[in-house]
Amino acid sequence: MPSLKPAESTHLRRIVLMAVLFAIPFALILARYYYLQIVAHEFYAQKSQFLHSRKATKITQLRGTIYSSMGTPLASSRYRESVYLAPSFFKGDDRTMRRAALLFGRTLGINPQTLQTKMEKNRDFVLKRNIDDEKITNLRDICMELDVKAAILPKLLYQIKEARRDYPQGELAAHVVGLTQRDAHGDNIGLSGAEATYNADIAGQMVDMDEGEERLTPEEAQQKAAGNDVHLTIHDAIQEYTQSALKSQVEKFQAKSGVCVVMEVGTGAILAMASYPDFDLNNPTASPKTSQANRCLMYAISPGSVMKVFTSAALLENGKLNPNETVDCHGGSISFQVGRNETRKIKDSHELGVVTVMKAFAESSNVAYTILGQR
Repeated sequence: MPSLKPAESTHLRRIVLMAVLFAIPFALILARYYYLQIVAHEFYAQKSQFLHSRKATKITQLRGTIYSSMGTPLASSRYRESVYLAPSFFKGDDRTMRRAALLFGRTLGINPQTLQTKMEKNRDFVLKRNIDDEKITNLRDICMELDVKAAILPKLLYQIKEARRDYPQGELAAHVVGLTQRDAHGDNIGLSGAEATYNADIAGQMVDMDEGEERLTPEEAQQKAAGNDVHLTIHDAIQEYTQSALKSQVEKFQAKSGVCVVMEVGTGAILAMASYPDFDLNNPTASPKTSQANRCLMYAISPGSVMKVFTSAALLENGKLNPNETVDCHGGSISFQVGRNETRKIKDSHELGVVTVMKAFAESSNVAYTILGQR
């Protein structure tokens, strides 16, 4: 082969150099491909499985705050950390399950046999509520001791922020505010009072902080999970005084119970609503269950003769009563059909016959005003 001329040699070197420069990136790509597919295959396969099968960090709904008309919080919510256990991870490995129950039980102060019984049901359950960071670290150390790989740890243990309901004012307007009861993830269901009446507005919604590879910040997740606030017409000072005065009078006259409602005449706004016996919203089980009933709303009260004034006024205003007309009081007793098979007897304290409405009013005849009221 004839030797290359200087110009040809220069061109060849340039061609080789360009080929090498183009080949290097492809070589690097091939090397990376080989590393991902062959060398690090197991690691990335586990990571992929983790990303697709992990349980997301969930934040339960956070109920809105209930305020008085003065802006005082009567009911509020805060988060507490709870750790759940997914026994399906063990997949029939009874030995590891028993070991896990023993170690978890010792760390959390729970009977290991009780834990093992729950784990054998193969359903996720709460391991510990209101848990601190130190205990969480201890649980993760136990998982490592059980030879649970870090990449699949969330399959066995996972955390959920759960809501807890607090009542800063305790007994103040307890019957009006009402109680909540637990669902699977916190104090989230309104049971009575405003908690039940406005439950759909207050409740909020469950939020997953993990959405694929995107993750909501705690602030974004909590804002999304929060329910609406409710502002009552209850006035703190008037409510407190009303409850105190009612309690004093019930005890003074040794009554079984008592009620008192304070209304603003111009607007009809309820400024105070008290029922005695009362109870502490933060510790409702310390009082009898009957104390939780709002007697102002739930109990029928026979108001007696004071209501005859309103019955008379309504009849007169509508032109359905002449004070000088007569009414038959049926000798002080009359029966009415109130159902298919039920009658109710109305009585007077003394016998009256046919008398004028004025006379019936003066004698406070229950029979007469039951008849007149039906008009």
